[in-house]
Amino acid sequence: MPFTNITAFARRAGIAPGIVVGRLQHDGVLDWKYGSKLKRPIEISLSGDLTAG
Repeated sequence: MPFTNITAFARRAGIAPGIVVGRLQHDGVLDWKYGSKLKRPIEISLSGDLTAG
């Protein structure tokens, strides 16, 4: 399945294609098995004191 329209839209919108794919998947427009190669993994690390004070 070509994703040239998704990548072109993302480029015009100034966002990563993975964001567009993720939103379409979340909204049920695109099946979860398609487009995931356009997503980039991210790493979130927490540091510091996380207690409310």
